[in-house]
Amino acid sequence: MGAVTAYYVQDAVNDVLLFNVSKKLIVQKASDHHRFLASIGAHSLDECSLGPWYDASVTVTHGGMVSTIYIPCKGPLRSSDIIVKLIRKGGLRWPMLYNILGGEWDLIAIDAFVGMGQAGSVLTSLSLLEASPPSPLAQTPH
Repeated sequence: MGAVTAYYVQDAVNDVLLFNVSKKLIVQKASDHHRFLASIGAHSLDECSLGPWYDASVTVTHGGMVSTIYIPCKGPLRSSDIIVKLIRKGGLRWPMLYNILGGEWDLIAIDAFVGMGQAGSVLTSLSLLEASPPSPLAQTPH
């Protein structure tokens, strides 16, 4: 029974570590993405709440080398699911130890799907890797 418990604990720790890496990347990319902020009705990312780790979904595939993380984001007017796809830069095979020791991940994609779970809302897909021009909403005084 102890080995099974240890497996699930290390799996949960690894998920939380990957969630934190992804959340930092979202903050970096979404903070300056005016089109994304305008689409959820925000002037800045401070007005939004990125979902807690237990509402996120973390998958690790290809022998622990590729990770896809889904994180909900709630803005003042609309919600979004943000999907981060990362690839590991090599190193240790054991994902949890790799992450604890500061292993690096390269960002492959970071996409936001705005309008998720809202009746009558048109689903919009945005790449947060692409720069966006400032929107009129982002330029209005706070």
